[in-house]
Amino acid sequence: MASAFAPSLALANLVDDSHLDLTVRTLYYNNDTRGAVKNQPTGEQLGQGFILNGRSGYTDGPVGLGVDAMGMLGLKLSGRDGYNTSTGLFPQHSDNSAPGSFASARFALKAKVSKTVAKAGFQSLNLPVIKTNDGRLLPSLYRGYTLHSTDVDNLVLDAGFIDRVQGRNQTHYQPLKATGKASGFSSGLSYAGGRYTPVEALELSYYFAQLNDFYR
Repeated sequence: MASAFAPSLALANLVDDSHLDLTVRTLYYNNDTRGAVKNQPTGEQLGQGFILNGRSGYTDGPVGLGVDAMGMLGLKLSGRDGYNTSTGLFPQHSDNSAPGSFASARFALKAKVSKTVAKAGFQSLNLPVIKTNDGRLLPSLYRGYTLHSTDVDNLVLDAGFIDRVQGRNQTHYQPLKATGKASGFSSGLSYAGGRYTPVEALELSYYFAQLNDFYR
C-alpha cells in the first residue's frame, strides 16, 4: 500500500505549492522627438499585454523536481504603420509596420536540494551583472542555466550561463548581441557571485561576469 501511494505523495507538494499569476497591462507610448537635435522618428503605439506566469512546487524527496512556465501575448490596439520604429512595443516588419499581435510560451525545468535551486530554460534575472528588461508591453527573457543557493545563513550565492535572449518585442530567442563599436554576437555570458549580510543594515556583494568575445 505504501508503494501504491508513494507517487501521489511525491506529487502533492508539486501541486499544492504551485502558483499561477496573470498580469494584464495597457501601455501607451508616445515618443515625440520633433524637438530633438537629431532627426529621429516619432513613435506612437497603444498595446495590451497579458503575462501568465506559472511556478510549480517540488516533488518530495532528496531532490525535488519542478517546472516553471510563462506565456505572453501582446495585442496592438492603436498605432499607425511606420510609428513603431522607436517604441519597442511590437515586432518590426521590413516596411516599418507592426503586427496586430505577437505571442510566445517558455518553459524551464528546476531541481532543488535543500535550499539550492538549479534551473534550465527561460530565465528572469535581476542581478548586478545581468537584468531582465521589463520597460515595455512584455518583459524580455533569457535562456540558459542558473544556480541559486541560500543554504548558508545570511549568504546568497548565484551562478549561471546565459546563451540566448528574447527581446521585449520579440517572439524568438537570438544570440546575445552587442551594439555600438563592439557590434556582433556572443556565444554566451557566464557569471558567479554572492551577497553576504553580516548585520541587517549592511550587505556585502561581489559578482564576476564574462561576455564571451566582448568583456570580462
